[in-house]
Amino acid sequence: MDLSATEADMVFQKVQAILRGLDIQHPTQQSDPGMLRWTLHKSLDRNPNSGNIMVGVLIKELEKAEQEDNLHYIIPLLHTLMYAITKAAYISDELYERVYVFCKKILTLPKPYCTIGLDYAQRLKTEKKVPGFSYQKMVVLEQNLKRDLNHHQDKVLLFLDPALISEAVCNTLLRETQASQMSHSPVSCMTYVITNCIQASLGKDCNIELLQQVLKDKSAEEVEIWFQEVLLVVERGEQESAGTRQRHSERLQEIYKKVISPQEEPGMSKLQRIPLPSPKFSVHLWTDDDQLWKELMLFMRETLTTDAETEYVKEPELSLDPEGNEQHRISVWSNDSGIERDLAGTEEKESSKLYRKPCIKKKGADVDSAVLLQNLTKAPKGSRAATLQRLSGQSTEVPTGPDKLPTARVVVLGDDRALGRLAKAYYSFREKPGGHIGP
Repeated sequence: MDLSATEADMVFQKVQAILRGLDIQHPTQQSDPGMLRWTLHKSLDRNPNSGNIMVGVLIKELEKAEQEDNLHYIIPLLHTLMYAITKAAYISDELYERVYVFCKKILTLPKPYCTIGLDYAQRLKTEKKVPGFSYQKMVVLEQNLKRDLNHHQDKVLLFLDPALISEAVCNTLLRETQASQMSHSPVSCMTYVITNCIQASLGKDCNIELLQQVLKDKSAEEVEIWFQEVLLVVERGEQESAGTRQRHSERLQEIYKKVISPQEEPGMSKLQRIPLPSPKFSVHLWTDDDQLWKELMLFMRETLTTDAETEYVKEPELSLDPEGNEQHRISVWSNDSGIERDLAGTEEKESSKLYRKPCIKKKGADVDSAVLLQNLTKAPKGSRAATLQRLSGQSTEVPTGPDKLPTARVVVLGDDRALGRLAKAYYSFREKPGGHIGP
């Protein structure tokens, strides 16, 4: 029997088990849907060639569900499908187009189907011309692989309710996550991104096994150089409105040949399994009401301290003094009442000028949590809310940091009581000075 037919039959049976679980109304009779989807995705690890098969089976069931008006199938299957595309070693153009057409088709359905369909349609449009884009974006964000000074920092904070989760379970989970994160170094994650992007674009027209071996023998600095090269190609392909998969593949083909040079002309190889590393996240037992606030502030300080170490005060360009040939300006402090008759005369103002040399450089003062949070949540540049304020002669403005502010994603595991605590914590954030946090 054909191995591809056997694999397709196995995937079909697993998908049908997921659908049967969605049809069962009583919770006690349901099998664990998360476990069913997990076993389905694990088949991609065992056989990288099954990506096209799995996506084909899933999109067929989605099209059938839409035609038969089984709307409760759509969202779970669509999430499973998109994760399969992210993990798959290679997906054909025909399947990308088929999934893209389906996502556009469900835009006619009510919310939340149309909302999810729009989001996935936009992602697939990019994924089709830049294969491996979803994988690259996920790994770079979850592992905080810095691309440049303006790299966006993202962190997940998991808070466990002690009323439901014991401290022993929390410690076990913490050890497991730390062990998983330590098994994937930043260099290995960069290697995953390089090989996944090239394999997703070139498929069997390259020898990924050889590429993996070559990258393994290179230094960390060399791997990072090729990592930056691949990211530039991916970003360029994403931004090009008229870009095509063929053009993107040609650029990665050039990088591929440079990396394996001066090796012998490589032969073709099978699709290789490329791990999807577990995301970096911290685990906390939520025993203190202020613990969430403290962790958020700690994360903000870690990401912005480097940018706030030195503050430069830029002086406005003013005319030169005709006598001293030095720049001058009137002090920002004013002691007059604002009434016209109280203003000093012209001669007095000229004689009371304050002289000050430009290019002042000073060490940035320690900024407290409220000021730091206020600057993180301040209005966009140019608005009145973002103007510089001076208190007692000291600037409370944190130097301009990256355009993309750091993002902390908070996940709370608990019951309705934990939800109430989260709402209370959110309210307390807004009551703190400068604590106008968005949802």
